[in-house]
Amino acid sequence: MVNEQAVTGVSYTQGNALETAQPKLTPVYLCDFLTGFLGTFGAMVALARRAKEGGSYRVQVSLCQSAMLIQRQGLLEQFKPAPGHLSQAEFESYAVYDNNTSYGDLKSLGPVIRMNETPPQWSRTTPTLGSDKAE
Repeated sequence: MVNEQAVTGVSYTQGNALETAQPKLTPVYLCDFLTGFLGTFGAMVALARRAKEGGSYRVQVSLCQSAMLIQRQGLLEQFKPAPGHLSQAEFESYAVYDNNTSYGDLKSLGPVIRMNETPPQWSRTTPTLGSDKAE
């Protein structure tokens, strides 16, 4: 997360948007999430194409290119008039809380799709960076 935001200028843009004198990380894993979404979308398109036409297809994604895509979109001055904007009450209905983590209390937008028999859940709290083996 940190390297992609730094080398692509996302941290600089975030710092400017917050009117700080230094680069800042975004409050979400911007590059990771977008790259995952784009990779998933690419896989779905490839599977649909395979079902229609046959063949095999390769999907490639890049954390840095995802960050650059975001940078090319520009910034909104005010988010309130944006289509699909969630009201505070709507956000709270989807919010997920993870309190007393090594980073303090965290609040994020949780899954917007809810299923009756298989509700989304995490099995543990947000881990401290480097606390798990890389395996």
